[in-house]
Amino acid sequence: MKSGCSYLGPEKIRDAFGTLWRALGRSDTPDEQKRKLAALAAGQPRFLISEENIIGGFKDLMNGPNRAILCPKAIERFARLAQLVAPNLLQIAMAVR
Repeated sequence: MKSGCSYLGPEKIRDAFGTLWRALGRSDTPDEQKRKLAALAAGQPRFLISEENIIGGFKDLMNGPNRAILCPKAIERFARLAQLVAPNLLQIAMAVR
């Protein structure tokens, strides 16, 4: 946190809420979600989210109308996250194992 960046890792998100989307309140308004995200980030202007299930868990892997698409909710969830961090940029780094 000294660098102005808060780390939101699995231990902070999963232990308290299960998933990032539960932490932010699935049915909450974008403004409410934005406030909750800022609270999780402890008021730091930048934060790093490390959560392997941010685009969906294993059950969401191929659970869409077109089962040939891997992680069909990924674009929707990244778009929603981009709105919550605006006007800051959302930078995404992914690793596949």
